[in-house]
Amino acid sequence: TTEIYTLSLHDALPISYYLLSVGKRSIEDARNAYDHGIAALSVWTKQDFPEQFSVTQNAIGNLLLWISSVDLTEFVLGAMRSYEAASTAISREAYPNLWARIQSNLGAAYVKGSALMGDRDWTDATKCLTGSSDILSKQLFPYDYALNQSRMGDALLLRRDTSRETNLAAAMERYTDALDYWSRKEFPEEWAAVQRKMGDAFRPSDSSESREDIERAISHYEEALSVRTRADFPVEHAEVCLLLTGPLVILAMQLVETPEKEREAMSRALHCYRAAIETISTRYWFSGVVRSGEVMGKLFCQMFAQEMVAEFEREYRQLDPLLNAKPETVSEVGISSALVHILNIVDVWIKRLKEEERGPQVPPA
Repeated sequence: TTEIYTLSLHDALPISYYLLSVGKRSIEDARNAYDHGIAALSVWTKQDFPEQFSVTQNAIGNLLLWISSVDLTEFVLGAMRSYEAASTAISREAYPNLWARIQSNLGAAYVKGSALMGDRDWTDATKCLTGSSDILSKQLFPYDYALNQSRMGDALLLRRDTSRETNLAAAMERYTDALDYWSRKEFPEEWAAVQRKMGDAFRPSDSSESREDIERAISHYEEALSVRTRADFPVEHAEVCLLLTGPLVILAMQLVETPEKEREAMSRALHCYRAAIETISTRYWFSGVVRSGEVMGKLFCQMFAQEMVAEFEREYRQLDPLLNAKPETVSEVGISSALVHILNIVDVWIKRLKEEERGPQVPPA
């Protein structure tokens, strides 16, 4: 019927949106897909159409979980609710494959929720992921198996009853298993996502971390950036550039006894920071980048231009509108002007680092 055909179109939008390359997911398209999913649920009720209800809730959960990558807690909570609703509409016995994928997605939402809010035990996630693993086997569903392994690695890093070293080793084993199927050639986006996760796992918190772990974090982030280019993945590119900045600064701190290498690491850090800031726009969700960029920017100001701290803070405040959930309503002119001023300040830092490298200049006789 016409009604069913129209519903199928509503249903298809949130599903097809999630299948888009992450670099091509815009704010406007996300809202449109969400609205269509909600419209479909007005007829695909749990009681009358349990399978369609479950599929649609799962698609909406996928959409919200992706949006939650910008650290908006409301979206990850919404994803949890959608997955939980989807899982209650069907049974494992009647729809084993769909049930297993929903469980895997719910496990990923629990991981994200724990990372953002810290109020869930890691076992919530592992219970969902383990429950789906006997259905999503490596032999029958290799892609889903790799996804599950990657998510299990995320969950293991949240364990609180074992040491960091134990968690890290267990997570690396799962990530490596995922990469056995997700090769760079066949699945570049998935491969880059795992590389980023591995960088996060080794990312140092201070200069006391081992040089080996710091260099591994840097290497994994650089691998991720080889796929997450600015042109194709603007938000992810900016996020990884900022993530890479931290380990490079800490590496520079460890190389203080070798000034040339110290300045090289710091120069790389400054250029990574600049690359992140100049990627910010009003078209995509950059709230996570804006939030993290302020902290790192203040640190660089203290290091290279203390007299410009107030100016940096004043210009950075102009980016505050990007921290809300509707950056498309923000004045692009105002944001662009602030970014130009911030980048000029960053260029001062870079110039002063180069002056340090040249050393004091002796005036001509």
